[in-house]
Amino acid sequence: MKSGDDPDYRRMVLEKIEHIYKAAGDRIDVFGVGGIKDSETALSVIMRGASALQIVTAIRSEGPAVAENIKRGMLRFMDNNGVGNIREIRGIDVRS
Repeated sequence: MKSGDDPDYRRMVLEKIEHIYKAAGDRIDVFGVGGIKDSETALSVIMRGASALQIVTAIRSEGPAVAENIKRGMLRFMDNNGVGNIREIRGIDVRS
């Protein structure tokens, strides 16, 4: 099992991102790292407060096309939900 597939690890990553975002808000950039392998996991860390993503492990395991797949999935989500800019949903799960 890869770290990003472990639900306990995933929960911990999201909790840490949320904690930092709650404390700092938009004053700093929060990098989402650890187990980001698709648009769903990418969006989950952005919605908790990440402003940038690190996908090195996903590129190693899935290949370089993973970045394009993540981008397309995120754009689909944005189109389907009327999101004009990714900043609109950064931290939305924390602010709600």
